[in-house]
Formats: sequence, C-alpha cells, structure tokens
Amino acid sequence: MAPKTEPRKPPLHFIVIFCAMALGIAAVAYLHAVRQTRSSREAKEQELSAVVSLKVNDVVHWRSEHLERASFILGSPFLVMAQHWLRHPGSEKERAAVQSWTASFKNDNELSAAFLIDADGNTKISAPAGAPQPYAGIEPSRLIELPGPLLTDIYAGSS
Repeated sequence: MAPKTEPRKPPLHFIVIFCAMALGIAAVAYLHAVRQTRSSREAKEQELSAVVSLKVNDVVHWRSEHLERASFILGSPFLVMAQHWLRHPGSEKERAAVQSWTASFKNDNELSAAFLIDADGNTKISAPAGAPQPYAGIEPSRLIELPGPLLTDIYAGSS
C-alpha cells in the first residue's frame, strides 16, 4: 500500500494575489460606477438647464411682444374711437370701423383672435366673429382692474 499523502494546499501567496486582484477589480468597478452616475447626472442637469434657459427666453420674448402690442393699442387713435363707440354704440359706421381695425390688428399680429369687450365683460366685437373667448373664466371685474389691454395666447377652455 502506498503511503497516504496529505492533500496539497494552495500556496498562500496565490490566495493573497487572488484576493488583492478581486478587491482591486471591485474597487475599480465601484469607482467607475460612481463616475458614470456623476457624469450622467451632470449631463441631465446641463440638458435641463438648457431647456429652462430656452423656456425663459421664450417667455421673455412672448412678454416683450405682447407689451409692444399693448403699447401700440394704447397709443392708437383707435382706442378713443372704440371707447366712444362702446359708450354710444348706435353708429353703424363706427362699429364697422372698430370691427375693421380689430380684424386688421388680428391679421397684422398673426393672432388667432382679437376681442373688444365692454366693462361688464361682454364681447362686443371679435375677429373672427364668434371666436372662443380666451378670457373665459376671468371675472369681468378682474378684466376691468387690468392696467391695460389683455393680450393672451392661452385658451383656458376645456380640452
């Protein structure tokens, strides 16, 4: 019978090398995951920042455009004629002139509609005739309190 041999144990230095390499690979993988996460977050933040910047610029442009329109209306002789016609609506000639100016203003400014409303919030003239009112839902008293013309691109009706 052959003498019994003791099972061979792997050399200790191979176990140490294996553990060191496993820890090194795990550490590199962890650091890579952290860097990728940070990089992805920064890319998304930059993308969102760019979108916000564009939206802010759009709002600023929209506001300045509408302030120009409001200044034009307030400086226009049409305003005096429209106020006179609203107080004394009997003249068909004045009504036609106000209707014509409103339609012209709508077309010149590429608006979907333009309205002339009285102090009670009733639409007196619209261009085009019968257009849905963008100020629906705003109380007439609120419309009267506005410092100038109400210009809006947003229709708050049901969708």
